[in-house]
This record gives sequence, C-alpha cells and structure tokens, in this order.
Amino acid sequence: MRNMSLDEAVDFLLDRVEGPIRIGTPLGLGKPNPFLNRLYERMRPDSSRGLEFYTALSLDPPRVKGLLAENFFGPFAERQFGPNYPRLSYVNDVLKNKLPDHIRVYEFFVQAGLYKNNPRAQADYVSLNYTHVVANLVERGVNCIAQLVARGPDGRLSLSCNPDLTLDLVDQSAAKGRTLVKIAVVHEGLPFLGGPAAVPADYFDLILEGPEHAQELFAIPRMPFEVSDHLIGLHASQLPVDDGTLQIGIGALAEALSYSLILRHERNALYRQLVGRLPSNPMGPPISHEPFRAGLYGMSEMVMDSFMHLRKAGILTREVQNKKSPHPRYLHGGFFLGSKPFYAWLKGLSEKDRRGISMTRISKINDLYDEDEAAVRAQRKNARFFNSTMQVSLLGEALSDTLQDGRVISGVGGQYNFVAMSRELPDAYSTLLLRSTWHDGKRRRSNIVMHGGHVT
Repeated sequence: MRNMSLDEAVDFLLDRVEGPIRIGTPLGLGKPNPFLNRLYERMRPDSSRGLEFYTALSLDPPRVKGLLAENFFGPFAERQFGPNYPRLSYVNDVLKNKLPDHIRVYEFFVQAGLYKNNPRAQADYVSLNYTHVVANLVERGVNCIAQLVARGPDGRLSLSCNPDLTLDLVDQSAAKGRTLVKIAVVHEGLPFLGGPAAVPADYFDLILEGPEHAQELFAIPRMPFEVSDHLIGLHASQLPVDDGTLQIGIGALAEALSYSLILRHERNALYRQLVGRLPSNPMGPPISHEPFRAGLYGMSEMVMDSFMHLRKAGILTREVQNKKSPHPRYLHGGFFLGSKPFYAWLKGLSEKDRRGISMTRISKINDLYDEDEAAVRAQRKNARFFNSTMQVSLLGEALSDTLQDGRVISGVGGQYNFVAMSRELPDAYSTLLLRSTWHDGKRRRSNIVMHGGHVT
C-alpha cells in the first residue's frame, strides 16, 4: 500500500495493532520524522492508549537561546539541516519535561550529553550491548517498526542506512509468532545498497512516499580538530598493519585517526618524520609505518566519512567474500551516518564500488557467531578496533558512557563487542582513544581518575 497521507498512515497503524503501540524505529538516520511526529501528536492527548518508542540516537539539531545567538546560528542551521527540518516532537517534550505519563521513550544509546540533566530520560535509558538489543525488543513486545528506505530501479527496497537491527527483529518476531507491523518511508536521498540490506517490496505492510513524507537527511557538521586530537590520531595510526581489518568508532578522535592513516599512505616521508618525534611504547602492540599496499578491509558497526576518505585514498581496498555473496566486499557496516558530502558520495558510487559495501545486521558485524564462523575469523585478520572513552582509572577501567555519579552521557553501544572480539581473534587488538584532560570552564581536569565509578 502506498500514497497514504500521514493521518491515513497513522490510522492504518492504530487499526492494525491492538492495545499499546510499541514502535521500534532505527538508531540515528533512519527515522521517518514526519510519520513519528504525527503518530506522537495524535496519541499525545489520548491517555487511554499507551505509546512506547524503542530506539537510539534520536538526533536533534543544536538549540540556541537569545536573539543574537539565533541570528548567528540560524543561517548555518538552514544550510546544514534545511529550512524546515522536522525535529522529533517526542524529543522536544522530553527536553521540556512535558512527556505525558502514557508515553515513554526508551533508548539504548543517546546523543552525547543531550539528556545529561534530564531525570525522566535518564530513568528510561536502557543499558544494552548493541548485539543484545533485538532480544530485548522482542521481550518487551515491540509490535511495529517504521523506517526510511531507498527504492531501487527494479522495485526492490533497501534498508540502506539501517539494516542493523531491523533484519534480526523481523526474523525473531516471526520465529516467536509475534505481530510486527512494518512501515517503510521511501527517501530519495538515500542510496540503494544491495546485499543483505535489499528486501522485496512486500517485506513491508505499508510503503509511504511523496512530498508529505519528505525530510532532510540529518547531516553531522564537520568540526575542526584540536591539536591534541591530531596527536592521538597520529599515535593510533601506527597500529593498523597492511592487509588487515579496521573498525572505527564515532567522534573526532576516530576522524583524526583516519587523517593520519591517509598521511601515512600518501606522504609517507613526512609521516615518518612526525611519528619519529613521538615517544615509543615498547609494551604496546606491533606498529607499522609502511604505506598500505594490500590495503585494509573495513568492518564497523558505524560507517561514516572516515571510510569514504580511506576509500578515496586507496587504503580501503582489501576485499573479502562470503560463500553466499556473489560480490567481494571492502566494507561491511551496520548503519551509516555522516555529512552531506558523505551521503552524496554513497549516492554517486559506481556500480562496482556500491557492490563492495555490504550493509547488514549488527549480529554479523559485532560478533563472530556465523554459520561459516571459520571464514569470518579468517576475513578479520590483523584486526584493529578503535573506539573512544571518556575516562580511565588507574586500574585500567574504562568509563565510556556514564559519569561517576551515574548519569548516562551516551551509551554502551557496541564498544564491549569489539573489546571482546579482540580477545577472540588471535592477531587482533582493541584500542580505546582518550583525551588526557578536559576543561570544566574554570580549570583543566584529568581524565585519568583514581576510581572507575560506573565502568563500561
């Protein structure tokens, strides 16, 4: 079914599901904001029927206060997010402490710091490893999903930016005989990515497209690096070895790492001069300063701008191939999120390069469990997993998501999975990137602490 209005689509969902609406919607980019907003606005005044959102990373553009700040920020916001970006209505009410009692928002990963001082959001945060989310959704009785998709020339749909949890949720719900109403919203700006992300049109119960359902894709602003970020990236760039596997987490430190990897590959003499000035660490893992001749294979829960730059630089070139895949892959990912140029790059890839990217279920990315586990282990040779952390204790405990007073800043996500995987693979190493200090507005404080508090 297609070409319904927003209100007709909401009516469709309310008629198909009995009792409370427990809706799953993707982490990050794949949320159909106009549909979710209309659903929320329709159910907000009616306390006779519950509404529960199950999601993660509900992206919210920066908010400013005051006429001067608005006049300064407004033109940038319009260029970056579009003139009428549809903010999520439930996020607005969570931030204003106006969420009705019959509506709950459960997130397993949140926009960094967005809910730091919000008691309701803190209480409804669900601490889960990425690979455990689907089982939790099934247990909690999620009965519908809604997400953005891309349409292919042959009529098929692609889960594009978010096959990460959808594929497993649909399979596990069906296996348990659970009702799951599936709603897709076609977005013209999303690239059609095949492989596991491609599904037939009848995969969904309702397909929406048209001007009323259109929205700007949320694009992350590209921020400048601090000198300390570049030095951290320079240190870390010595760890990947040629003919290896690379996973990169989210944030500026990961981008600084990719910058130094490109420097190592393209301007090797200068790179060697720079790393020659760094202190050595004889206790650390093996290091390399060579350019990448065989290349690296990307395997990361999040695909972002860094992988685009590495591919353009001729680094992301090592390919692997599964028995069921007709095409070799240079990159496997669970979800993608990045800048406008990154989305344009994905959209404009050649057929060969597009086939080299496999967006798939997170259970295939963040774990080694597979029907052909031996092949997966062989593919992930010389693996280097890079993620960021906020603080580290003197005992080596990493605090990556929660402050010592218990307030959640972001979430565990998949960090645990990659630390654990590094212990399962014989030639793999997990590296946590850390800024040694932070500034509280008055003085500089250390991120090396005596006690761990809430340890990730």
